[in-house]
Amino acid sequence: GAAAVSSLTVPNGATILGDLTVSSVNGPIARGSVLCPHESLIVKFVTVATVDIDATAVVLFDTNGVGRRFASINLTVDITASGANGLDTGAEASSTWYAVWVVAKADGTVAGLLSTSFTSPTMPADYIFKGLVGAARNNGSSNFLTFYQSGIEFVIEGTTVVSGQTQTSYTSADLS
Repeated sequence: GAAAVSSLTVPNGATILGDLTVSSVNGPIARGSVLCPHESLIVKFVTVATVDIDATAVVLFDTNGVGRRFASINLTVDITASGANGLDTGAEASSTWYAVWVVAKADGTVAGLLSTSFTSPTMPADYIFKGLVGAARNNGSSNFLTFYQSGIEFVIEGTTVVSGQTQTSYTSADLS
């Protein structure tokens, strides 16, 4: 079953989902890189190799910090592809968190991008704007786990919060 998470474990990065507390298996992650400004953002599982990104609009930034609004985002990103609407660099690794980015060219062309970097993805040629919109994780078989993100709310499959115990009152659980 799925469980809402109040923290995510991600590598090499920063807070990625607004006010959620993000921690790493190797210790705390520095705060700083946040989910880009957006309107009606949905990031979700489509298949074991693809992620869908939809938004009324997102604000993406160039290397000088200049923002630009891009409207009508409807993208499918395939981790088996390379570059725009695929993986930024290298080959897919199993049991890995991937940053989900929206990137754009100066001419307004928009694409999705998956990267193991939550701060500096390798940008496809001629893409100068970027914005972090979410995260996806695959399993040991390199299949994306089923997830759904609406704005900063994130739900992912396979999280057992309590097993073999009966809870009679509210109990804190570490979800890392």
